[in-house]
Amino acid sequence: MKKFFLILTILVLAACDNTPPETQNTPTPIPVEEEVAEVATLEPTPTNSPEPSATATETETPIPSPTSTNTPTPTNTPTSTPTDTPTPSATPTNTPIPPTPLPTETYTPTPPPIPEIPVYPNTPTQPWDQGIFSNHVHIVADTVHRFYDYFGNVTTGSTGYCYEYWGTYYDKWEHAPAFTDVPPEWQGRYTEYRSILYDLRIAVLPVSDVCEGGGGFLDEETEQATLAALASLDGRAAQLASTVP
Repeated sequence: MKKFFLILTILVLAACDNTPPETQNTPTPIPVEEEVAEVATLEPTPTNSPEPSATATETETPIPSPTSTNTPTPTNTPTSTPTDTPTPSATPTNTPIPPTPLPTETYTPTPPPIPEIPVYPNTPTQPWDQGIFSNHVHIVADTVHRFYDYFGNVTTGSTGYCYEYWGTYYDKWEHAPAFTDVPPEWQGRYTEYRSILYDLRIAVLPVSDVCEGGGGFLDEETEQATLAALASLDGRAAQLASTVP
C-alpha cells in the first residue's frame, strides 16, 4: 500500500508538472485513473509472497514431542526392585529353632525315684542281688497264676482251705524280699515287682480277713471283684517275668 501511495503521489506530482495553465483541467485526470488501475493490477503479485510462511510451519514439525513421552520407561525399574528385597526376612525366622534341644539334656540326668511301696509285715530286706531278685520275680508270677485258677474254682462251687491259702500262696508273697541299692537299670522292674506284691495283698484282703476269723463265706460281689483283680495281676506278673532272665 505504501508503494501504491508513493506511485500515486509521483504520478500526481508528474501530472502537476505537465499540466498547462489552469485552462487545461479536463484532459489530465483521465490518464491518472488508467495508471492507478494498472498499479492496482500489479499489486496482487506481491500477495503470493507468503511462501516463507509455509517454511515456518515445516520447522515446527521436527520437534520430537513423542520422545518426551517415552522417557517415563525407566520409572518401571525402581518399582520392581523393592518388591524382591523382602525375601531376606524369611531367614531370621528360622534361626530361633536350635535352642529347642536344650530341655532334653536337663531331663536325662534325673533318674526316676523309687516310690515307697508298703511291704508285708514279715517281708525281709536285703542288699541288691540280681539272681535272688530274678528268682522271686518268677516265683511271684507262678503263684499269682496258680491262685487265680484256684480262687476261680472256689467262686464256681469248690471248697477253699485257709491252710492252703496261707502256706502255698500268701507265704510266698509275704517273704518275697525287698532290696536296697537297686541299680538304675533295674529300678523300673523292681518298682513293678513291689507294686504287684502290694496290689496283690490288697486284692486278697477279703480272703485274709475270712481266714483270720477262722473261716467263712464271701458274698458274690466280693468274689467277682477279687477274681477281676487277680486276672489283672496275673497278666502284669507274667509280663514282668518275661523281662527278667
